[in-house]
Amino acid sequence: MSTTNNNIASILFISNGAISAIVQLIMLYLLLNKKTKSVTVILIIALVATNCVNAISFCFTGIFNVVPLNQHGANFTISQNCLLLKPYYVLGTISTKQSPMIIFCISVVQLKNACFIKCSIKKPLLKTLSLLCGICLLNICLTGTTTYYSIQGNGAQTQMSSICFYNEIYPYKIILCDGIAVALLNSLSVLFGISAVLIIRSKFSSSDVIREIQSIRQKAILKRMKITTSSQLLHSCYLTTCIAVENLSNASNVIMYFWTIYPFFTTVNTVIYTNQVIAVMDHIKEACNNSKKWLNNLYNSLFHSVRKVSSAPTSSKNVSGPPSIAVAVQN
Repeated sequence: MSTTNNNIASILFISNGAISAIVQLIMLYLLLNKKTKSVTVILIIALVATNCVNAISFCFTGIFNVVPLNQHGANFTISQNCLLLKPYYVLGTISTKQSPMIIFCISVVQLKNACFIKCSIKKPLLKTLSLLCGICLLNICLTGTTTYYSIQGNGAQTQMSSICFYNEIYPYKIILCDGIAVALLNSLSVLFGISAVLIIRSKFSSSDVIREIQSIRQKAILKRMKITTSSQLLHSCYLTTCIAVENLSNASNVIMYFWTIYPFFTTVNTVIYTNQVIAVMDHIKEACNNSKKWLNNLYNSLFHSVRKVSSAPTSSKNVSGPPSIAVAVQN
């Protein structure tokens, strides 16, 4: 990749990753302030936190890809040194694989709720936290194993470019296996989401007598499920496209530009999942109204202070000079 293309890609990584991280942190703040923590809320909190780590790793990718590693003449072009100097690649790999796992768990819970299957497990929140810890540990172990194989296996002494791209550090087989696993989990999540939508729709046609309040509630749930499933389908298609380009294309600049847009898809997906349990638009409108009130109060206070300064008395009676002169003459 040329220096100009690398700088453009780095700027896109930094800006898109920073915007995505800010939005993820806002969504995480809203979720943590929610009083009731159900199983779905805890899973969505874990999803937002994972996507936030992913966005931050994209920022670091853009920041440290501006400067080549061998600018001072040192030999940094083997995989061990690249991974030591760029650990955010490992964080990005873990978060990219962990996000589909959590989305799959959310889809299973949504399908269970659509079927009205009551959860008979005691302490479901504790079980959910244990499941999330297990997913995280499993993902860390798998990523650690593949990383160790990458730096000690066949590509241990392979020379690479001074930028140390992700597809140069990890072998083709590992990237392909990770891509297949992520695509499979995303496909299952989309299928479960479509199944939940169809089950909810069938309940409307099968039940002749249904309460009006329950009907309105089910229609709202159905609408959110349709939006979530469509968003997940779009997110999965783009992620699969990025992985396919990474495995099929040899041009590093094409791969970089594909991945620079990925944080936007993750951000949209996060906002839509958060909107399932929290009215995001209501919070945004409330924040805008509070900002307008604060700006109006600030403007009014500044305007009144300026008026007070401009209307201050400047007559000769209030000047301290003449009395002192009179005293001097008397002496």
